[in-house]
Amino acid sequence: MAGEEHFFANGTTALVGSLVALGCRESAVAVPATVCPSVVAAIYATGNRPLFVDIERERFGLCPDELASVLDRVSCVIAVHALGNPCRIAALQKLCNGRGVALIEDCAQAEGAQLDGRSVGDFGDVAIFSYGAGKILSLGGGGVARARAADVDRELASFAATLSAPQDEGCAEELAHLYKHLYNCFYPDRLTPHRSSFRPKLERAAAQALGRIEAAQREHIVQDRASLALIASERQRKAHRYAEILGDHRRVVVPPFVTGSVPWRFNVWLEPVLRDRVLRAWLAEGRNVSSWYPDITPFLEPQDFDRTTLENSRWLSRGILNLWLDPLTSDQEIEETALRLRASLDSM
Repeated sequence: MAGEEHFFANGTTALVGSLVALGCRESAVAVPATVCPSVVAAIYATGNRPLFVDIERERFGLCPDELASVLDRVSCVIAVHALGNPCRIAALQKLCNGRGVALIEDCAQAEGAQLDGRSVGDFGDVAIFSYGAGKILSLGGGGVARARAADVDRELASFAATLSAPQDEGCAEELAHLYKHLYNCFYPDRLTPHRSSFRPKLERAAAQALGRIEAAQREHIVQDRASLALIASERQRKAHRYAEILGDHRRVVVPPFVTGSVPWRFNVWLEPVLRDRVLRAWLAEGRNVSSWYPDITPFLEPQDFDRTTLENSRWLSRGILNLWLDPLTSDQEIEETALRLRASLDSM
């Protein structure tokens, strides 16, 4: 993708700027249902409405067939490379190009990944990257957007020029804590009393987080990107070790990472009852474990979104378990975590 890189305070601002630059306002935006709340916040912040589309089970990205069924209803598609796996982005690009629909690639969980020799971010009309906590490059904040067409690039530059420092980035942290609390305590069947307040909090967090990036943080991103290939290689090695220990267990499904992936976390799928037991027990112990990202629709009022059938999204939500493999996770911790999971499942 030939456009200049535009740096922002965070990935949410990069996504808001991308939607604005593409002229996507007061319309429907297709997005996977298993998505980070910040993506949905950016859709609402630009006056748009999410149309949640089901994923496919192999890579956890937007299902091209499901997207094709609703493409005439949207002005933009946000294709998320989920959990480090490149989605079927070439098929999605072909669909969007054929209908004249804008395509944004969200590379926040898969920076450095490649598909058939092309880097993620090279397929969409705009690509975004994020450097907040837990990302492939976890640098404490920052986001980048890069456009293919010159006119969109100019609109991104114009948007960036309007920004000042974020009003209150703590709102995003508050939203993250709220999201985790609601998920851990009420998901999916007891969220009804909380739905009416969740969207306003999404919108407030997005509005408060909008901002330009400080020069020092921009330089930090540029410098640390130089180590991306090494970080990707280490993540791949750690994922391989998890797979060696867990891959033959009768109660564990290890969804494969496609060639060129940069694992965000190591993902296993367990029968829902087993997943919930392990998840609750390990969270109570303070272990590094999660079950992201669940189908987000139970958090929202039904009138605030549209959707396709979400069978695969709900399948993933019920059974996914994520294990850490970031640079702070040692080989010893990986061994202990994987062996502990085997032992826990054997005892159930």
